[in-house]
Amino acid sequence: MIDPAWRKAVITVKAYPMMTCGDELLLYWHGLNNEGEPYQHEVRRFVTERQVGHDIVFVVRGDHIAELEGGSLEISYQVVGRQIPAAWASQSLQLEIGDVSPHLLPPIADDAVGGSLDPGRVPEGTSLTVRPYSKMAAGDRLILIASRDSKPLWRDVLDIEAHAVGRTVSFWIEHSLIAPHLGHSLTLSYVVRRGHSVRRAEPLSIRIGPLVRPALQAPRVQELGEGWLDVDVLPGAATVVIDGVGLEAGEWVWFQCNGAGFTVYEREITEATAGQPVVFTVPIDFWQAQRNRSVSVFYQVERLDDVSQRSPDLTFQVR
Repeated sequence: MIDPAWRKAVITVKAYPMMTCGDELLLYWHGLNNEGEPYQHEVRRFVTERQVGHDIVFVVRGDHIAELEGGSLEISYQVVGRQIPAAWASQSLQLEIGDVSPHLLPPIADDAVGGSLDPGRVPEGTSLTVRPYSKMAAGDRLILIASRDSKPLWRDVLDIEAHAVGRTVSFWIEHSLIAPHLGHSLTLSYVVRRGHSVRRAEPLSIRIGPLVRPALQAPRVQELGEGWLDVDVLPGAATVVIDGVGLEAGEWVWFQCNGAGFTVYEREITEATAGQPVVFTVPIDFWQAQRNRSVSVFYQVERLDDVSQRSPDLTFQVR
């Protein structure tokens, strides 16, 4: 195990047969973080005349260690040289970085939204993704198990071939395996079997049916008084906050102000902004054109499951 707090890691490659001045060594520092995402770093070295017959030392900085905290690492190297007829690659050294969960990451239901999977949206079936896992190797057997109320329903098997190692893999789930469980929750999990050893993944619990969302709340204008907005005290713009919407990456928010004319803003939700309040700033020019008028504002959310939600209007006077 490697301590993720290390400032550096020192890797030594022993002198090898037919070592020659001019040889090129490429160190591979490839791993998976605690979310199953791949991370790759490579270091290149050349053998000089003074180094022939001696060990070659590589130094990997601490930031490349920290990137893999809670994950796994494979270190290997390749040698290319005129005395070597073809590129020669070493075996991999497999390590863990810090405290690693004893369970593999849960599978991902690709068409699920908010923990729900609507059979009506996937009449042809749906896929279940398994992220790369530490020590993934050809010959592994993945066994997917579906259950309801702790009772097994069905299973499927995927054999890992060499071309799939280090990549996401997937299972296909037919519509007929989902639809009968409308209104219930299914548990999906998998095990990795290699010889007599078995590693288990954390289970994924998913509700079968359309996602039921609460009604949206009206937007909030921070500078609003008791039902009115004073243009003279605005600090250059009015700030509109949309909160408590449960936004997911890939969804869109449209915000509209209606008065003497209207203005529309839009925002796509990213991984970084998912679940966070959405803030729009409406410049003072718009509000100055609304003096002594009534203005209404609202927003609309386009969900991943093709559902559109519209908030109530917030209406107030501008003066």
